Amino acid sequence: MLADATPRLGSGKQMADTSTFPATQRIGILVFDGFEPIDVFGFVEAFAIARFLGTDYPSPPPYPFEIVLIAGKIAKVKSANGPSVMPDWDFAQALAQPLDLLMVPGGGGTWPLLDETAHPQSVAKLLDWMRAMDKKVRIMASVCTGAAVLAKCGFLDGLPAATNHAAFGWVAQHGPRVLWTASRAGSTPANTSPPRASRPAPTSAFTWCRGSPAGRWRKQRRSRPNTIGIAIRRHRFSIRSRPAWGDLSTD
Repeated sequence: MLADATPRLGSGKQMADTSTFPATQRIGILVFDGFEPIDVFGFVEAFAIARFLGTDYPSPPPYPFEIVLIAGKIAKVKSANGPSVMPDWDFAQALAQPLDLLMVPGGGGTWPLLDETAHPQSVAKLLDWMRAMDKKVRIMASVCTGAAVLAKCGFLDGLPAATNHAAFGWVAQHGPRVLWTASRAGSTPANTSPPRASRPAPTSAFTWCRGSPAGRWRKQRRSRPNTIGIAIRRHRFSIRSRPAWGDLSTD
């Protein structure tokens, strides 16, 4: 069960020893021109509002998660019919820094992102970087048509995976060896090491929150007075399902 993290001034004083908290997990999100806003911002929000149990929403760090935006270069990136963002890291910085999870969002920008005819050098650079990152992150994930990038890299070969049903044909052609499912609401297991996924942004983020070291710590210590874990307050994003941690692929 997710705990209510609605701000309550002063209640964080009950937690005396923050040194016992699990290490902060670092979440990286790839951004590119034409990314779908909710794929990025919905994903960010779930991690950004997480707090260790026993602390308040306005409490100072440490927090369970740190989120960084990553792009090919440090320059404004325009979302699809939405705001621009400024990435925190470029590709080289991301390779040099510790990272626990890397997520590739979807959106109309995934088509030119993988267009080898128009942008052969850019596509080659992206795929090389993705394969290098796959060797260092524990979880490689995607949302919506971002699954095409994972498939193009070969990360999903032989694994069940799903994507936006409206773009199913285009995404699937990038991974002929992937066990694609066209199910709109179902989920399929993807128990790999590292796990890889394609699912709605808020759903995937909340699932990873619950299965992260902070979430598992909460389960291990739930019988103790000062329970340590993550607290996530409800917000406007609807979650259609809450699959188990090992079930990492939905449409």
